[in-house]
Amino acid sequence: MDLRRPSRYFLRCLLSSLLLSVSGVAAANAAPYSEYEVKAAFLYNFTKFVEWPATASPSLTLCVLNQDPFGPALDRLEGKSSANGPLQVKRIHGAGEAGGCRLVFIAAENSIVAGISLTALDDSPILTIGDVAGFADRGGMIGLYLEDGKIVFDINLAAARAAGITISSRVLHLARRVYGMTP
Repeated sequence: MDLRRPSRYFLRCLLSSLLLSVSGVAAANAAPYSEYEVKAAFLYNFTKFVEWPATASPSLTLCVLNQDPFGPALDRLEGKSSANGPLQVKRIHGAGEAGGCRLVFIAAENSIVAGISLTALDDSPILTIGDVAGFADRGGMIGLYLEDGKIVFDINLAAARAAGITISSRVLHLARRVYGMTP
């Protein structure tokens, strides 16, 4: 293994883990995974490479704000183990309900409330993830996007650091863009 190229090794591990995470999600006829089945697997895998401050919620709860585009794909993650404990899934209807969450996902359908929600969650030890266009550029921590048939992500490192959240350098190497990285 070439230590100067950890991103390729990590990518292989992440993809293997991703495929294992969504096993049983696709139909028995090997239908391709849907966009949100893959995004659900990304959310789960992010929990393995993020460290929250001691002030974060004691439970590893992934919350989906307002509309839920995941359907049963997210429910399949309920109880899965991570380095930060077993994952719990919760649907919330406003940023005021996010107090017990470690991750909050804001779907593209919620683009109008995304800015308001990000402001309400500012500096909270909550990892904000969304697929709203320009999410990471506008203050969200991780933006997940479908690009050329693949899921890619951007990271706003400054927003994560302001909240006391540490994202592994192994994940940063895989990001399409990293905002707020100091040289």
